[in-house]
Amino acid sequence: MRGLTARRWRILTLALLSAMGASAMQAAAWERPHADGANSGFADVATAPAAAPNPVPGIGTYAAGAGPAIASDGTVYLGNKEGQLIALQADGARKWTRNITPGYSIVAAPVVGSDGSIYAVGTRTVKNQQLDPPLIRYDASLYKFTPAGALAWETRFPNAFKGPTSSAPPNIWRIPGESDVVMVPVDYPGTTRQTNLVAVSTTGAILDNV
Repeated sequence: MRGLTARRWRILTLALLSAMGASAMQAAAWERPHADGANSGFADVATAPAAAPNPVPGIGTYAAGAGPAIASDGTVYLGNKEGQLIALQADGARKWTRNITPGYSIVAAPVVGSDGSIYAVGTRTVKNQQLDPPLIRYDASLYKFTPAGALAWETRFPNAFKGPTSSAPPNIWRIPGESDVVMVPVDYPGTTRQTNLVAVSTTGAILDNV
C-alpha cells in the first residue's frame, strides 16, 4: 500500500467502514499492518457490497501509509497527524477520541493486541532556530490505550544520536501462553542513520533494543 496519498487513505478508510457495516464479525478483524502476522494483506469479510459509503467527518489528516486498524468487534482505530487516536463503530459513529502528548503526531497505523488494547507511536521533530543551521532533534513514544479509551501508559524510546523517530507501524509478536510483545522499528538520524528494532512488553517495559 505504499505511495497512497493522505486523501486516498481517507477514501480507503471510509470504504472499509462502509463495507464492514453494523454487523461486524470476528473474521473482519484487521488488527495490524497487512492484516495479520503473516502479512497476507487480506481479510475475510462476510458482508454485502458497499452500496453507499458513509462519510465520517472530522477525522483529521493522515500520513501516507497510516491506515486504519480494525478490532475483532468491528471497532475501527485511526491515528492522525494531529496526534489523535480515534475509535469508530463499524457504522462510522464515533466511540471516543484521545490525544497523545501535545506536539506529537501519529504517522503510522496503530495495532490491536490480543486483549483488545491499542498501541500507537507518536513522534515529533524539534528545531532550535536560534542556531545556524538549526539544531534538529527527534522524540518518539509508544502509547497503549484500553478499548474504552483510557491511556494505560506511555513509553519513550531509548535516546541516541539526534533522538528517536518512527514512521513505520508497530507489529505484535503473539506467543502462545505468554503476553504479546510490541515490535517497533525506530530510526536514529545523525551523521549516519541507524535503525533499531525495539521490543516493548504489554506493561510498557523495554525488553530489547537491537
